[in-house]
Amino acid sequence: MIRKTLICLVLVLSLNQVQAQRDKASNIDRMQAKKVAYITDAVQLTPEQSEKFWPLYNAHHQDLKEKFGEKKNRTKPAMMSDAEVKAYVDNYFVLEEQKLAEKRKFIQSIRSVISDRQIMALNHAEKKFRKEVFDRFKNRKKGEGKRQRKMMQKN
Repeated sequence: MIRKTLICLVLVLSLNQVQAQRDKASNIDRMQAKKVAYITDAVQLTPEQSEKFWPLYNAHHQDLKEKFGEKKNRTKPAMMSDAEVKAYVDNYFVLEEQKLAEKRKFIQSIRSVISDRQIMALNHAEKKFRKEVFDRFKNRKKGEGKRQRKMMQKN
């Protein structure tokens, strides 16, 4: 009896995890679609430009993700030795230079597709989109906190 209950519990928990992963993938897809629409509008891409631009843009961001996505150090400086801190700082500038080189390469590749004015608008649109998403997330978190406090006060 206990064994069956344990198996059922594990099954329910694993199904819950699968659903959470689907929801996360769905949210990522939805956010990506919003970003595409936002940038397309802000940069005023024509259909012809969009057809050429988005494959280059997506490839560039995929390259950045593969090269630099996993290199973040989450260790607190207080927990690191002096040698580790020095290596981290030295490596930081190497990575930033590599990112800048990738950005230059990307800009050169899209110059044949969109104008310099549109490139400037792209840079602005990416920053503005990130800020809006961050602000929305921050406000949502604040709202949830207030809602939870109100519910706690009622009980």
